[in-house]
Amino acid sequence: MTAASELTDKPTARGLGWQLRGTSYPYRDQYLALRRDELTWPDGTPGSYVTIEIHPVVVVVPVTVDGKIVLIRQYRYTVDDWVWEVPAGGSHDFDGDDLADLVRRELREEIGGEATEITHVGVYHPAIGKLNADFHLYLATGVSLGEAEPEVGEMIQIHIVPVEQALAMARDGTIASSSSAYALLRCEPLLRGGQVV
Repeated sequence: MTAASELTDKPTARGLGWQLRGTSYPYRDQYLALRRDELTWPDGTPGSYVTIEIHPVVVVVPVTVDGKIVLIRQYRYTVDDWVWEVPAGGSHDFDGDDLADLVRRELREEIGGEATEITHVGVYHPAIGKLNADFHLYLATGVSLGEAEPEVGEMIQIHIVPVEQALAMARDGTIASSSSAYALLRCEPLLRGGQVV
C-alpha cells in the first residue's frame, strides 16, 4: 500500500475534509485497475473506498447519410444476453492523441462505418458509484457502411433504424445499456436539428 497524506487526484474530497491514509491496487490488467483507498471521513471515522479505474471510453451515435441511426445488438458475456447499443470502445489500446481517431476506428470495427463529420458532444460518467471513467460522447454524421471488422470475441448484429425508433428504444427500456440510452437521448437535440443543451 502506498502511504499518502493528501488526496492529490481528488481536490474536492480533500477540501471537504477527507484524508487519505493509503492506496493499494489489488488487481490490474490492460483494461482496468481496482483501486482501494484507506480513508478517514470528515467526522474522523476510518473507512475505505473501492473504485474501478478504466481508460477513457468513446461512445458514438452514428447517423447515416439518409438520416437513420445505426444501432448494434451485441452479445455481452457480463450479462449473458444480447444487448442493444450504439458503437463504443475503450482507449486502453489506443496510442493517438485525438479521440476522434478512436471513434473512426470503432466505427470501422463495429459497423464497417466511415463518417463525413465527427462532433464531440460531451463527457459523462455512467456508473459514478464505483467506476472512475470519462465517457466521451460523439455524434458521427454522414455515415456510410461497409464490411465490419469486429475484434476477437465480439458478436455484433448491425441494425439501421429511424431516429424516432432509436429514441423510443432508449426511452422504453429496449436499449438496456444505460450508456447507449443516455448517448441517444443526449444527442436528441442534434438529431432533431437543434443545439445540444
